[in-house]
Amino acid sequence: MKKILTSVLALGAMVLIIGCGDGDLVELKNNGNDQTLFDLANKEIMKKYPNYKLYDYVSIRAISDIKNPEGKIKEMKSTLEREKGFLYNNYVFLLNPNDKKDYKIVSVYCDNDLKKNVYCPVNDAPRFYAR
Repeated sequence: MKKILTSVLALGAMVLIIGCGDGDLVELKNNGNDQTLFDLANKEIMKKYPNYKLYDYVSIRAISDIKNPEGKIKEMKSTLEREKGFLYNNYVFLLNPNDKKDYKIVSVYCDNDLKKNVYCPVNDAPRFYAR
């Protein structure tokens, strides 16, 4: 248990460091959610996409290739508000720091099974960033 807590805290510190800077990109912050779930969700994203930095989904405004970013932000926000039944849910903008044209938006949610085991699947959301 201590090892898991240490890993989660280290991930939280890493996310804070990763999320800072890069022009008009918006730092990924925990906006009042359970910190453990926030950290677990971001850890799952980093497992699936280790070469990317994590940012708030509103960062799509900084990408000129994305058409109608305001409409897409509105749709993501609406989806998050509608899906309040999960323990945690969010959209996250991912950017490859070595290739600024390599970006993604993923959705992540955390829930638990009948045995109360928490899981946080990460799903690519190309409809929000496809060129």
